[in-house]
Amino acid sequence: MSPNSSTSGSETAARRYLVWFGAVVLVLLVANAAISLAAIRTNFLSWHFASLFSYQVDKLEGASPIGVLFVGDSSLGNAIDARQWQDATGSVVINAALTGVYGYEGSLEMLRRAVDTRGVQTVVIMQTPDMMMRPDSYESLLFSASSLSSLKDVPPFTLVSWLLSKEIPLSAWRRLRRGTHPIKEKMREWDYIPQGAPENTRAKFPQLVPFSAASINPGKTDSLVRLARYCAEHGLRCLYAHGPVAEPLCSDKGGYYSQVNAIIRSTGLDLVSDTPICLTRNEIGDSLDHVSPELRRTISTRYFDLIMRPQREGG
Repeated sequence: MSPNSSTSGSETAARRYLVWFGAVVLVLLVANAAISLAAIRTNFLSWHFASLFSYQVDKLEGASPIGVLFVGDSSLGNAIDARQWQDATGSVVINAALTGVYGYEGSLEMLRRAVDTRGVQTVVIMQTPDMMMRPDSYESLLFSASSLSSLKDVPPFTLVSWLLSKEIPLSAWRRLRRGTHPIKEKMREWDYIPQGAPENTRAKFPQLVPFSAASINPGKTDSLVRLARYCAEHGLRCLYAHGPVAEPLCSDKGGYYSQVNAIIRSTGLDLVSDTPICLTRNEIGDSLDHVSPELRRTISTRYFDLIMRPQREGG
């Protein structure tokens, strides 16, 4: 056997190995993507505050036609008492607040679920005032999607990278191990995640700096536009309300609210107020945008006056 034939044989074997290895990798990636898509389609996942997400979805599925639907984050969850609003309006009121990690995408998915299953009369979108400054939250669509069609809103590179990663299969595995998400009675009592012990938020007041327009993330505008477009396409009257926040952060010295409000109005959403409800040092709870539990009904009433009375007076 010549040295050349030996070298040629080694190269052929190496090529076969690489082809075999590539085929195995391809099969594994396709299987990973298939598992990920199946987990997303069935919502068999466990992600950020999974028990809360499960609790809110169950509420939507069990509700009668909804008179007022709230979607948003923890600033909403801690500020609005849906039972109080229900007594005042005589119609079904659902507070389907998630958390800030879900962003506008999570709010859109909760709205889709409500419209698809029960129908909605009025929608109130309430997000923490600094939502426009936060990072994009496209991954929340992967963990809250009401259907695979929702994934069209995820940028292609982001979608592919997540479908081929281990994160979604691992999330499904965690859900499988834990079984159904436990819903604590305190969550039912509070109709949201009960607040923790107050952190040192009140001491932060002197150091708080007003939000800056320069910090607005353009990607959040695109997300809000999709939410507003869904409202328009389904003939929904969707109102936008800033969630409450610590008083020093209500200032528009940095031009933040002026620009954000212009963006909100440009989408066609009805902005109920140019400024948030401003919380004093003694009105905040365990975060600068969380109402103290003792004052929830008081702040909830203020939002009722802000949102509902103008509608009634205007006929």
